[in-house]
This record gives sequence, C-alpha cells and structure tokens, in this order.
Amino acid sequence: MRYISRYLEKKLAKKTVNTPVIALTGLRQSGKSTLLHHLFKEWEYVTFDSIQFRDEANRDPALFLKKYPDKTIFDEAQKAPDLFHEIKLLVDANKKKRFILSGSSDFLLMSNITESLAGRTSLCELYPFSLSESKKIKFEETFLEELQKAKTIEDINLKRKNKHTFNEIINAILYGGFPRINEMTSYEEKLEYFQDYQTTIIEKDFRDFLRVKNLHEFNKLYRALAFQTGNLLNYTNLSNDLGISSVTTKEYVNLLVASYQIFLLQPYYKKLRTRLVKTPKIYSLDTGLTNFLERVTDKDKLLNGGRFGNIFENWVLLELIKQKSLLGIQPDFYFVRTSTGTELDLIIDFTDKLIPIEIKSTAKVDFASAKNISYFMKSFKDPKTKVPFGLVIYLGDRVVYLTENIVALPVSSIV
Repeated sequence: MRYISRYLEKKLAKKTVNTPVIALTGLRQSGKSTLLHHLFKEWEYVTFDSIQFRDEANRDPALFLKKYPDKTIFDEAQKAPDLFHEIKLLVDANKKKRFILSGSSDFLLMSNITESLAGRTSLCELYPFSLSESKKIKFEETFLEELQKAKTIEDINLKRKNKHTFNEIINAILYGGFPRINEMTSYEEKLEYFQDYQTTIIEKDFRDFLRVKNLHEFNKLYRALAFQTGNLLNYTNLSNDLGISSVTTKEYVNLLVASYQIFLLQPYYKKLRTRLVKTPKIYSLDTGLTNFLERVTDKDKLLNGGRFGNIFENWVLLELIKQKSLLGIQPDFYFVRTSTGTELDLIIDFTDKLIPIEIKSTAKVDFASAKNISYFMKSFKDPKTKVPFGLVIYLGDRVVYLTENIVALPVSSIV
C-alpha cells in the first residue's frame, strides 16, 4: 500500500521535540498505525493487540518498560492501563524519554492519562482522510486557520480556488474517508469493507474490550443512530423506539462517542435573548459508514433519498473538525436552535469572536439563506465577543454576498 501523507504529520513531529508523552487517538482504521510507522521509523513499536505484550505490561509494568529504548510507541495503549504510572516515573526521571501512546478509545486512554500523566502529555487526534488528503493535495493553510485570523469579512480570501469537482465531493460524502476505502475501486469491495468494519468494532472493541454484554441491543442502537445523523439526540424517544432502558441507551451512546464512532454537537446558549433548545445533535465520524448503515449504496439514493441535507451537513462539519485538529489553539463548535425553530448549523467560537455558519445542500443561495445568521447576529449581546461576519457554505461554485457581512462560499473551496 502506497503511503499518503497526512496533514497531522507536522504537528505530531513538532510535539515530540518538547513533549515527553504524545497521545494519538482517533477512529479505528483511520490510519494511526500507518502514520506512526511512516513518521517514526527509528522508534520501537509495540502493539497491545498482542495478548503476550498486554499481559507482560499489566503484570510487571516497570520490568516491561526496561526492555525499550528512549523512543517507543505503544499502540492500543488503553489495553495496558497499569503502564501509565510507570511511564510517568520514567519521563520524570529521564528528560530524554519519549513515548507515543496510540489508541482508538478516547475515554479509556484519556482517563488513564488524566490520572497518571497530567501535565506531561499532549493530545493529537487523527481522523479518516479529508477530501484534500485523499486527493494528495499539498498541505497549505486551512480555511479554519484563515477564519481564526480574520477580523472582518475582507480578511477572508474570497478568491480561493475551487479544489474539488461536484462528483468528487459526492463520492467523498457517499464513501467517507477511511484510508482503505480510498484504495478500493469496486463498489462491492467497499460494501464488504464496511460490513467487516461493523463486525470488527462490535466484536473486537465493544464485546471483548469494553465488555458490552448485550450485543443485540447494542447493534440495534448502533444502526438506529445512523438514521439520527443531524438530529437532536432524544434519549427517551430512542429508548422507547428500541425497547432499551434510557440508562443503557446513554451508556451505549457514551461508548460510541468515546470510541470515535459518533460525536455530539452541543448547543450554544450564551448571551442570546431568546429561549433555546439545550439538547445536543448527533453526527457520525464517517459518512461512508453512516450511508452503509442506512443502506444508501449509490449516488442516486444519496441525493434523492430524503436525507442528503443531513448527510451533507455532517460531512462539512467533519471536514472542519479535521481542520480543527491541526490547530494549536482549537476553537469550540456549537449549534443554535431556538424554541420557535430558528436554527444555525454551526457556531465557531474563537473566544474573542463567534462565526455563525449555515450549511446548505443546494447549488443556489439567495437572501433568505442569510435569515438565521442575521437573526443570530442581532440577538447576540456580549461586549467582550464580536460576531464580525457570517457564512453560508453551499454546493454552488460562486462566492455570493448575501448581505454586507454575510457571504456564501462554495464548499469546494474550503475543504
């Protein structure tokens, strides 16, 4: 398999210079092991998928660590939790020691870091390919980094080149960004991959490691959540529909979030003079996997199946989240929905400013597309935080000023 460069490489390599422990987390099969093997060829590599290594590390972690040099990678590190305290002692005693801890379960990996390695660890997250990565486009300043610096709408490069065709975008939405999917050419291969992936994570992660007892219940929820993409997460309704207790439903959702299968977008409710919905929205970490679970198997079903708006919104959010993971100081993402139904798909909180964004799965926009952004900008009252401009991201190919400080941008120019 030919290696495709990852945009995270520069950030990851830089952190190893001054940080004794790097935690690299992300969705299973997003390419963590491949990245580490490529970028750190001279480091020792140990995977705790091996039962032998796992048992040795947990039985006598101090003795286990003595076998390895100053630069060592421990993959699936969450499976050897007894190792973390000993790593702390080693890096405190020897400033030359460097470790990379990699894993696909944020909750278990990070809980151990919080307990044992606080202040000594830097977190990096690797996601499946962004569209530009998959097309081998050389890394440059991301759109989100540009937004972070912009003080006015004139600071945005409105002449950004449209890097991707409509068909490339639709294919990326349909099949997602898993590295192995990127290599496959036949539809049958891709379907088989998603089927194997579903089986693997349920059997390997949720049954064997996370100790989910009722796989039938869990699998029902896992599939049902695919159809909730882009919707408010109502635990009560979900529990009633599936015949699962609300306590179990929340537990399973938390496991899926921790293992990077889904993410929850929290509502923004500060400094707005209106009643707001405070329930999170649910999204997938890969739209290809979501489409597979929904039985969306071709472009026609994707575009005309009635769910394209939600899936497109999910995909755009994912592309921006992938850009966010590359930044040193990362903004927070939110959405807004009022009790009367007014909604904004995304609020990017840069602390000193907010950028409201609407995501439209259409090829045309008009002044009505800016209505909710205008409402937010008028309703938001905080002298310490500015809302300098708003954006509409859509499937067209032209930059369109909708108002003096609200502009519509082609999605092909910002991903």
